[in-house]
Amino acid sequence: MKLVHLAAAVVLVGATTVACGGSPSDASAEDFCGGLDDVAAAYAAVDFEEPTEDQVAGIKDAVADFADTGTPEDISDDARAGFELITEGIADLADDASAEDLQKASADFNGEEEKQADAFDAYVEKTCLDEGADSGE
Repeated sequence: MKLVHLAAAVVLVGATTVACGGSPSDASAEDFCGGLDDVAAAYAAVDFEEPTEDQVAGIKDAVADFADTGTPEDISDDARAGFELITEGIADLADDASAEDLQKASADFNGEEEKQADAFDAYVEKTCLDEGADSGE
């Protein structure tokens, strides 16, 4: 499974409206990857058979914080657009989102959006997975 979809199937659900276009673009790689880890932890706490509103809120809060952290300066335009698509898609989810809603939030991309989501996935892999391997995590 692509990391962006894992991070969206483990990263996709927004909180209050997230103004991603206004997200910072000077985050450190450590803060960026830490935010992604927080989103993954929120997803791990979800009962995907029957998610509760509190679980959805936890994901949305984690994604809102991730959007507030922003992206590092070295992210490509396509990867940045993918970040915005994903965080905005999560922000738009209903508080009573179903498991299907949570999973669809990361899979309803087509054409240019899919290219951007893939670029974000590749950036996350390069930046966060390589960083963890380099630091012995």
